[in-house]
Amino acid sequence: RFAWALGFILAWPMFYYLVIHFEPNPIKVLVCLICMALLFFEAAFSICLGCKIFEWIKRKDPKYCPGGVCEMNIKEPIQRFDPVQKVLLIATVLIMGYGIYAYFAKLPDRTIFVKKMKTLFMTKAQLEAMQKAKEKAEEEAFFNDDDDDF
Repeated sequence: RFAWALGFILAWPMFYYLVIHFEPNPIKVLVCLICMALLFFEAAFSICLGCKIFEWIKRKDPKYCPGGVCEMNIKEPIQRFDPVQKVLLIATVLIMGYGIYAYFAKLPDRTIFVKKMKTLFMTKAQLEAMQKAKEKAEEEAFFNDDDDDF
């Protein structure tokens, strides 16, 4: 039930914000990525992260895991985590990380959160170039301001 409640808590506001009142922003994208990660782990690896989160929060094993996936002690050969699956897992995590980076780096900064995240993802050279461009624009605006009011 905890995993179901977790899914409902994530799905209900996302339905409103993405279907009824569509305005994408980084928080909504982050919630979608969390949902995708939860679904991917359960579908690809038979790991219910909702049950794992419940176990981590409550410090006890979940009693009613669907399908008995949490009670299995002996893994069949098909259930073992082989090297190909490890590579796929690492690739998925890296691609999702790059996706988050690309989203923040290339998104127009309309909110304070995106502006802050953009500056956090910039290198020192990019920050210095941005500062020099800002100073140059201010200097040009100052010297090109002709007072024709006389």
